[in-house]
Amino acid sequence: MNNVKMFEKGIIAYQHQNFHDAYKIIDSLHKNDPTQLYQSYLDRIKGFIKSPPPAQWEGAERRHQLPVNKLLSK
Repeated sequence: MNNVKMFEKGIIAYQHQNFHDAYKIIDSLHKNDPTQLYQSYLDRIKGFIKSPPPAQWEGAERRHQLPVNKLLSK
């Protein structure tokens, strides 16, 4: 499976709150190509594993809700 298809699979898992599966997929991509995009998703997924989003979460975040922006606005 090529990287684009694998990333799509990881994003679908992420959007469906299957965070452990999403982490495995994106981590394998990150190991072969350590880009900031993959690292950003890994960081978000780790946060969601520790503190899951609400059940009605639709798989997307507004930019002001991202943890990095909360840290910068303090």
